[in-house]
Amino acid sequence: MNPAYLGDSYDVVKRFLCGIARSLGYSMYIDPMFTGEWTSSRRTSFFRFIGARPMPAKGYTTPAALLIDPDKGLRAQPGPAHTTFSEVARRCHQYDLVIVFDQSFARGPKILDDLGSKLLSLRQLGVRGLYYDSHARFLICSKGPGPPMRFRKTLIEAGLPADRFVGLPRPAE
Repeated sequence: MNPAYLGDSYDVVKRFLCGIARSLGYSMYIDPMFTGEWTSSRRTSFFRFIGARPMPAKGYTTPAALLIDPDKGLRAQPGPAHTTFSEVARRCHQYDLVIVFDQSFARGPKILDDLGSKLLSLRQLGVRGLYYDSHARFLICSKGPGPPMRFRKTLIEAGLPADRFVGLPRPAE
């Protein structure tokens, strides 16, 4: 998260998603992946606006959800603006629900293929998830299918159209 973007429309969606997670009983934490120059005051404003506590070094209240907030999103290789599939998988084994801000896509007609490819890469790491697909794309995932599906159901009950969610077919048992 770069301070130049503090309070943009993506942050409004992040706040909404964190509120939904809290309404489901999750303690809400964030890994802001700060980039740029942040003052203490701006950091405090960011956490307050998003509605999440900084990710603790150890110990947190459960059930817990984590928002990972890179500048760009999710990809295989790490970088200051990206988190990785392996990092998301690791966090899914620590937290009950993980939400990832992800704008790391080529624009155009292949976007659904990109979403599916990322979900498949995560499934191979033992992560189940789906995407909220809008101008702000978010991965919603966990080590099992239950938490993302409950989160999706709550968002649909709040009025989001079901076709805003992209997932993979259930694997054969």
